[in-house]
Amino acid sequence: MRSWRDCRPTSWLLGDDEADTRYYAFYALVEEIPAVTRERVTAAVNGCVDDPDEQIREWATRLRSGELWEA
Repeated sequence: MRSWRDCRPTSWLLGDDEADTRYYAFYALVEEIPAVTRERVTAAVNGCVDDPDEQIREWATRLRSGELWEA
């Protein structure tokens, strides 16, 4: 099972101790940086599905299920 800390290779900010920092780093990676490949985003999503913060976990889980991906 991957840990939320495993998303560090994608962005060290995703492994920060502060939930707000992790959330904004995750948001930027998923929504704002066009050059990031879907594979890198998927790796971050998979690493964040068990994040200690409920908001990050829920968002990552919804992304992982395909619910929020654009067609």
